Amino acid sequence: MSFASGVAIYFIIWWLVLFVTLPFGIRSQHEGEDMAMGTDRGAPISAGIGRKAIATTVISLLIFATFYMRARSWKSAWTIFRFCRLFRARHLRIKTVEMAFLLACKRKKERR
Repeated sequence: MSFASGVAIYFIIWWLVLFVTLPFGIRSQHEGEDMAMGTDRGAPISAGIGRKAIATTVISLLIFATFYMRARSWKSAWTIFRFCRLFRARHLRIKTVEMAFLLACKRKKERR
């Protein structure tokens, strides 16, 4: 993934997360005691945009980091998996998901 693609994807994720986080923590004027003249009753008392922008940035970074790691090649994932298996105790059973992954890899090698 190029740098420009990464920035574009992060920008899209950031805006989507912003729209998701906007409604949280909003109190409208009709719920509070202060009612400004000439405004709608549903207008927020204080939106807290700065706090939401920080939360949006943190959540977007986590989502983008997950996306970036998943977009990387499966070869690196296989290397990490083998590295973790080296340090696992031999008497522990391999979980069914790991066993299925190993069997799939073995079948793929046999086909070659």
